[in-house]
Amino acid sequence: MATSSPPARAGWSASTFSLKIGWSLGPALALWIMAATGFQANVEQAPATLFWMQMLMSVVPAGITLLAAAAVLLYKIDGPMEREMAAGLQALQAGKPA
Repeated sequence: MATSSPPARAGWSASTFSLKIGWSLGPALALWIMAATGFQANVEQAPATLFWMQMLMSVVPAGITLLAAAAVLLYKIDGPMEREMAAGLQALQAGKPA
């Protein structure tokens, strides 16, 4: 039976840990923001609360998407950078410092 190496297990552990943190903090953050806008369950919402709920469902995600797109567009990986990254990865796989 083949087993994974300790670094691979550590990577898996870190990955699942980060997912669990995201799954817990994401909904908590959404509920904190809703509470800050004045949301109350099972009652008619005030106009200001409805406005902020609409913003949270449209403008805020669009703004975050634009910021992410800008980060991707500004992060240039050209030919020399790609070769340098590949060489560094190969050195790591061979057990040598980069």
